[in-house]
Amino acid sequence: AGAYQYCSRCKTRGYCGVECQRAHWQEHRKVCRPPGAERESGEAARRVEGVALHGEAYKAYGSRAAARRSRFGARVGIRNEGNTCYLSSVVQALTYSPLASWVLEIEPIGNGPTAAGFNLMAELATHVRKVWGLNEALAASEVAALAKSGQPARRPATAEVSIAGTLLRCSRHAGHMEDAHECLTYVLARLLEACGVGYEGKQDDAWEKSTIVYDVFGLDLKQAVVCTSCQNASETPLSEMALRLNATLGLSDADMARATQVDHALERTLLAERRRRALRVLDDEDADADDPPDDPLPRADLASTPRAESTPPTSVEALLALFFESERIDDFECENCKHRGACEKRCGFAKPPNSLALYVDRVPAFGALFGKLNRVVAFDSTLDLAPFLADDHPAPLDAYHLYAIVTHLDVGGSTFFGHYVCYVRDATDRWWLLDDETVTPVPWAHVKHVNPYLLFYSKSPPDPCHHPSPRQDHPLPPDTDKDDHTAAPTDDDDDDD
Repeated sequence: AGAYQYCSRCKTRGYCGVECQRAHWQEHRKVCRPPGAERESGEAARRVEGVALHGEAYKAYGSRAAARRSRFGARVGIRNEGNTCYLSSVVQALTYSPLASWVLEIEPIGNGPTAAGFNLMAELATHVRKVWGLNEALAASEVAALAKSGQPARRPATAEVSIAGTLLRCSRHAGHMEDAHECLTYVLARLLEACGVGYEGKQDDAWEKSTIVYDVFGLDLKQAVVCTSCQNASETPLSEMALRLNATLGLSDADMARATQVDHALERTLLAERRRRALRVLDDEDADADDPPDDPLPRADLASTPRAESTPPTSVEALLALFFESERIDDFECENCKHRGACEKRCGFAKPPNSLALYVDRVPAFGALFGKLNRVVAFDSTLDLAPFLADDHPAPLDAYHLYAIVTHLDVGGSTFFGHYVCYVRDATDRWWLLDDETVTPVPWAHVKHVNPYLLFYSKSPPDPCHHPSPRQDHPLPPDTDKDDHTAAPTDDDDDDD
């Protein structure tokens, strides 16, 4: 089969070839918009003023959000719109994250646009409600089929949906394959932006820590430089949304030397393909709107040529221990005793997060253009963060449970070619493999052997008021209690076309 192609202006409409695209252009031109262009019709045109997602208002829903669980599985896949597996995998992880529980409970979620022209929180909330509703309907269909036939189905009932147009447009760059971690970073930044819609004050660090996004994913770290002479500690607070763990941590010089050995023939092949693709990207800003884009952008076919990894295995706990390992600095002048000499730099969690996103950086600075470190990183379904707390943290720590994994299936050790898939865990501890449109239940025995790129852990139970607000907003009382059921939608097409 030939390469998958799609419109190079809107980056969302797929075609089997140039002639197919040209034949459809007169119809498609009515909805073709550049990435980031705001929809001017339908639901997006009707502005809804929602609950403030900063300060105290949203926290009134905390207890209900903490109790919300995906009891009906993860049965809904997302159609690949042409090299969008990186986005699908990130959206699937967010769909079953603690943030999803919040947006399911908060009513209403405002849809006023941000400076970027869209409201990603409103789009995500629509997607989450749609997927959770379908999960419930599909689970109910299984029960009905069992009651009718008396025999359980060989495969669980599943479905697929198109991702919302705004989610697709705001996270793609010229339609190329992208990095899932970069996508996660971008999406969280746009969700944080959406928390400020309608807020007229200064959006400083204190405001950011009062938002629902930081309450879920925010990491409060503390770095201290301790003088070995007077024991004075100079402390610096640090804030992150995800923790980056370099896969090279703990490797010896000999290990690194073996890892830098690159298949140069493969490198030349991939470089030629990258140049060919780059030449196909056209600048359409000055194009005539009556003419279709000349050359749709291709989707590279995947190959099954994984590169063997020679580096010794490690684990998430070992990488965390090396990340938080204290460091000795010899030439340091203490601001308290003025002694110049050695000091010790320490780092730890000042406050344990509600949800911990870990990024395993597998792109070391080899000097190799396409090098990826496929080092085995073992992990468990639970994680103990107690060894990584700051020295003065007094509270006991609850367990963290793994709820989602994103992994990258590379082509010959390349970071430029490959495929992202997502694994998620439901409330019954059943794991699901979400590979674009394909949904497959898988046992933990399979999941625990995948090589992770992104890992998502949640605190159990979460703290609904994790970060106190510096602003005295009036809370909005929640609606009367409602059942843990979401009506299944009748239309599964939210895309632009």
